[in-house]
Amino acid sequence: MSTLPAMSIVLVALTDYSSIRRVVRYLRAQTIRERLELVLVAPDAAALTTCPPEDLQGFHSVRHLFAGVITDREVASALGIVHAAAPVVALVENHAYPEPEWAAHLVEAHAGPWAAVGPAVLNGNPGILSWTNMLLSYGEWPESRPRGEVSEIALHNSSFKRDILLSYGSRLSELLTRSGGLLERLRADGHRLLFEPSARIHHVNPSTLTATLHIRVKAGQLYAATRASSEFWSTPKRMIYALGCPMLPAIRLATTGVALFGGRRGTAALQLVPHLLAGLVLDAAGQMMGYAFGPGNTADDLAHFELVRFIHLNALDQRTLAD
Repeated sequence: MSTLPAMSIVLVALTDYSSIRRVVRYLRAQTIRERLELVLVAPDAAALTTCPPEDLQGFHSVRHLFAGVITDREVASALGIVHAAAPVVALVENHAYPEPEWAAHLVEAHAGPWAAVGPAVLNGNPGILSWTNMLLSYGEWPESRPRGEVSEIALHNSSFKRDILLSYGSRLSELLTRSGGLLERLRADGHRLLFEPSARIHHVNPSTLTATLHIRVKAGQLYAATRASSEFWSTPKRMIYALGCPMLPAIRLATTGVALFGGRRGTAALQLVPHLLAGLVLDAAGQMMGYAFGPGNTADDLAHFELVRFIHLNALDQRTLAD
């Protein structure tokens, strides 16, 4: 086929094909599958030998890229973006499952002036702890939020105009990280971001207590440290914000509650409030440490939870999501 695909989807297989099999099946169900290029980034050719040929049928094209041992998904994703063929490129995590019209809505939205288009993020494994992590990490992008220009989108499950990303050259892989500031860089360069609620993706969240405790503190610490560093805060300003962190749970509970009750979950929403408040307290403690002491090793710690999501799910979620 000589024409370019409408969108390239970069999917990183961290170990072998089993780590992305379920996502590929959701991508095969896309209503515009024949217009999509699937870019699979794997450690080596052997990692994809267990992929059944039928899993890759029907796409505009499929590209295999080999990155060696993958310890950093952002570096692997950047490799996929560089070699993609379409003018629009989408990133999908190996624990996020798009609905059938997800790709079509993203492609349509990119006809506008948007450098990046983000989807509505739904919970892929409903449960108390999963909902807590979902709301604290992705509560800004419920399906009930109106379509419109935004300052933030779900970075690692969104779509971008490829030529804009390529303009950042060798900095791209670093910009793609949690602390890299890609969205801030795009806005600073005059680019615009769109939230597109009709593009819906189901994100699987950690659902064990140990993972939840760890993630909430570390995520808060990395956020605060990155904010203070990128905005060149003075030491006195960092200390003032650190001292103000105990007020954050009440402030954020009010704003996060919009997403919580906007989802019309009724009694179930009320049951979530104590868990959500506990998560906010942990996040505030992490932010206090981030403002006062910096990021520490939080980026590496959080990368672990992204790279091996399955082991941080409870037994019920593991059984439900097993292929």
